[in-house]
Amino acid sequence: MASLVTGWPLASRPTDGAEAPIESVNVSRLAARLVAQDLLSDEPRDEPVPAPFERPEATLQGQHASPDRAPITTATLFRFLKAASKAYLSLRFRSLQSIATTVSARRQRSASRTSVDKAALRDAVAVYLRLRPLAFTVRDKCLFDSLALLEFLAAEDMHPHWIIGVKAHPFTAHSWVQSGPLVLNDHHEHVRSYRPILRA
Repeated sequence: MASLVTGWPLASRPTDGAEAPIESVNVSRLAARLVAQDLLSDEPRDEPVPAPFERPEATLQGQHASPDRAPITTATLFRFLKAASKAYLSLRFRSLQSIATTVSARRQRSASRTSVDKAALRDAVAVYLRLRPLAFTVRDKCLFDSLALLEFLAAEDMHPHWIIGVKAHPFTAHSWVQSGPLVLNDHHEHVRSYRPILRA
């Protein structure tokens, strides 16, 4: 496919001569089938190619702010419950594609603003993590946890990325929130074992 599609990823592997080269006619036939199934397009695309996924390099979870810097008030408790409710309703009544579109659009609307201060982000995540056990446990609820955190941070005009990744043998999927190389609601060593397939 690299002979037909510019930028097609190539897997690096040793060449021992055991595999016969693929004939160009077979590649063209495969490409035609993918175009027919709308998995490839032979039309030039107008929109920019999405930026590559940023490698997780650090973990914010555990870098808790002091209580005086990030106090839990009635307002923050209400914001947490509202965020959890919105996440629940989104997962109950909307598709993942629709949710991802909303999250991406919200990020784009704030793209021209000044980047979020890391200390403010740490304080907000610390409050969220302290309130989370009051409503749910994170076990087997990574998707719900990530969406609730996104909603909680959006109320303070903070818009990190929502990421879904997968791995095989056995197949598992995982969801987390990431700001640049900083993982907010998981450990970066853990999420590195997943191959990202969606970033919103």
